[in-house]
Amino acid sequence: MAFRSVASNVTAASSLVVTKPAGAVQDDILIACKVIDNTGDTITWPTGFVGLTGTPITTSSVDGQQFWVAYKIAGGSEPANYTLQTANNGIGFIAAYSGRDPVSPIDRQNVNNSGSGAASPWTVSITPGSVTNTGCDLIVIWGDDVNGGVDVTHTMPSVPGTFTSRADLNGAGAANFMNCVIGDLENWGSSGAPGVIAGVGTSAGRTADWAVAFIALKPAAGGGAASSLIVPSRASMGALLQM
Repeated sequence: MAFRSVASNVTAASSLVVTKPAGAVQDDILIACKVIDNTGDTITWPTGFVGLTGTPITTSSVDGQQFWVAYKIAGGSEPANYTLQTANNGIGFIAAYSGRDPVSPIDRQNVNNSGSGAASPWTVSITPGSVTNTGCDLIVIWGDDVNGGVDVTHTMPSVPGTFTSRADLNGAGAANFMNCVIGDLENWGSSGAPGVIAGVGTSAGRTADWAVAFIALKPAAGGGAASSLIVPSRASMGALLQM
């Protein structure tokens, strides 16, 4: 088990309300993201969420963007919804993953940003470094801020395997042309450095700032040793019947 579900809200708001992902239960890992079309803001995460190291990421060459990511180990009594609070309007989501380590879920985390306006199509890339555990879920989350009112088409990374898009939020108009996306490669059957993970954003004739976060979620520890069923031989069964 890995990806469970995702809930999102593209109606830009300072008090952005996102519902609990469908089916989320205790010990699931919740990953939240909010992106705003401004700089110099702060965020108040709901109780229990921990901001990813290196966030928020601020980009400013197009017209200013801040990008936040946080995670939480779900407890036994989660609320029906969460408020991602900033001073400025933004859009975002919360995704739930099951079957991950419920004590220390993060194997590896990293962030990167463009640093300058990139012409379409722009490559969103990150080199996360080494992953310790085999069977991690590799997750990429990125936001891009476009200099105009055209939605962005996002292409998921294909290295070190094909990533699956789980949410693709286009906030053109009400959200000042902010976009964010989450994709994952479940149960990566290796460890070590996955290399450069790169996706693509496309919005014809536009430029964008982008920011990206990488998270590797550890698999849950295995259960106890498998039980063995001992089947007696025909000879021993015969001996037992004669007793």
